[in-house]
Amino acid sequence: YLLLLFLLFKMLNYLMSASRASKLTFLASLAFTGFSVSFVLWTQKSERDAVKQGVLADIERQKLYEETLQKRAA
Repeated sequence: YLLLLFLLFKMLNYLMSASRASKLTFLASLAFTGFSVSFVLWTQKSERDAVKQGVLADIERQKLYEETLQKRAA
């Protein structure tokens, strides 16, 4: 935690003395990074949910198949 606080202090100190263009560039890169991470996490969650729905559909299909086999055997 001390290292993180030290780096945060250094970053804030740099931002106080930096030019407007470098501040805007830094903030734009932070925004882009945040958006990218959020998008990747959202995509992973969507894909995980889709896979889960596929598994649930396969289980239901298997149950229907087994019920059909039991009805034909009876």
